[in-house]
Amino acid sequence: MRDLNTARVFASAILVLSALTACSPPDRPAPPEPRSLESAILAMRTGDVARLRSDLGKGKGLARRASGLSERLDPEAWLVALGAAKREHDLKRALAAMQDGDDAALAKALGFGSQALATDVLSGGSSVYARRANNRNYYESGPQPLDLASGVDLPPLPPGCAAMHASLWGVLEGRGFRLRYGLDRDGVTDLQAGPELADEKLAVGPRMTRFDDPGNALPTGFARWGLDVSALLDVRWTGAEFRLLRPDGELAAIRLGRDNKGWALIEGSASTMQERLADLRDKRLELLQRRAGDFLRSSGRWPRRLEELSWQPAEVCDPTSPEGRKGWADYAAKPPVGLELAPDADSGYAVRTVHAGAQGRRAITREGELTWLSP
Repeated sequence: MRDLNTARVFASAILVLSALTACSPPDRPAPPEPRSLESAILAMRTGDVARLRSDLGKGKGLARRASGLSERLDPEAWLVALGAAKREHDLKRALAAMQDGDDAALAKALGFGSQALATDVLSGGSSVYARRANNRNYYESGPQPLDLASGVDLPPLPPGCAAMHASLWGVLEGRGFRLRYGLDRDGVTDLQAGPELADEKLAVGPRMTRFDDPGNALPTGFARWGLDVSALLDVRWTGAEFRLLRPDGELAAIRLGRDNKGWALIEGSASTMQERLADLRDKRLELLQRRAGDFLRSSGRWPRRLEELSWQPAEVCDPTSPEGRKGWADYAAKPPVGLELAPDADSGYAVRTVHAGAQGRRAITREGELTWLSP
């Protein structure tokens, strides 16, 4: 009899435990990893600006990390590395903030201040849209711009790249949206989303070759960049723009557009950091050469010194020289003068660099021909 009672007790206990288990809430999914794109999207959806700032890597330690990058990269590549390539930024204030070690000031100078992030939250999470008809405003609900990232794997950071910044255009329920995000080897660096009509830069010309697979539209020879655009096979996407950065400062720019005939390559280019700095130096030589020529025609004599011409402080800086600091000296309080005028109109050149490199001094003639002068 005692054994029967014991069995009944155990049976009752099992029933109670089964009932409790059935009523207990299911296990919650693990929260996304910090600095992941999933975590940043969740922070934006929930309006958590502090978490969004942290996920984007724009909190403590930003100035130190950015300063280290500025020693290896020119400003254009540096902006891609920090996810600020498509944000309103102020490089003069950014340089000053790095020198002061001020994380908050640097974040604001890069377009990641509290007000900017709050605006991003409102834009990305908006689901109410105005529509005007018969001289009246109507409001209707629809998908959030952030929904562009739902149910699809976004293009990841290519294995050989230090950073990537992507802008993707798409349509959900008849509405056009734009999604922007940046990635580096530590995680996400930027996230923005909002309503946007088709970008004119993505218009596919009638003579452009179309492909069903966007991967086949990538430029010839760009396979070494390792960009995976298979996610663009989803019918929601209408255009994409990518900026890819290698550790040595090489940059690639790719733009793809889609119409009802398929995907087409709109732009595909790549440049090394040395090429970008040299191009900037040559443009400044050409600028001063033209202004010196204008001065000669208007005054009847060759300008005696640079101060007789009009220019901005950065326009006489040589970004290829050691003093130019890979272009960062342009944003100093007093940029160093790295270009000089010829002493007279018969010197064989019009303007040249102060610094002499391995090839000599870069110069431009009065006729506008770029050349090299022996040291």
